[in-house]
Amino acid sequence: MAKNASTGCENSIQTQLTILPKPIAIFTTTPKDSATIDLPHFTVKNNSTIYPWEWLDYQWNFNLLGRANLSILSEPQIFYPDTVETYTVQLAANSSHNCADTFYKNLFVIKKEINHSNTIKKEPFTVTNKFKILNNTETFKMIQIFKTYGRLIFQSTQNNGIEVPAGVYHFQFSGTSANGELVNYRGKKIVLNE
Repeated sequence: MAKNASTGCENSIQTQLTILPKPIAIFTTTPKDSATIDLPHFTVKNNSTIYPWEWLDYQWNFNLLGRANLSILSEPQIFYPDTVETYTVQLAANSSHNCADTFYKNLFVIKKEINHSNTIKKEPFTVTNKFKILNNTETFKMIQIFKTYGRLIFQSTQNNGIEVPAGVYHFQFSGTSANGELVNYRGKKIVLNE
């Protein structure tokens, strides 16, 4: 309330204050926080939220100099070089009202193979340049093929293979052993021009 001394009149001013919701940036990865150098790949689950369910924009920094380092996707795939290293991933979540939150997570690329619930072994089979699995003793379930610093390029539940250009690829083959155990094999394959 304000009072004018010369006229003695009182006046009041009303202002409306809007409190905007702040986003909460958070994500998890599979594997949880470390991957081996034979497949340094992380799948992201973005759990960021805001109330009352506004639209969020995302900005990712994978802390990888000189390569695919940034993304605006909600759930990007993360690929790192096949060397032992620690990376700090940053996720910024921004609302339509320019409210923001940032979350950091350390991801580790390690030498030692780690067990993610299922047995992970070196491959006892042959992988052709078309990524067809030969001489395997497990019942074939699925194969996934990844570019070294890119994305999932092929996934199939059939063992038919695929033509790929020359380059370096990572793959994961899942099968069922004779005793019914789910087994995953990870590997790296260099495909040369024939």
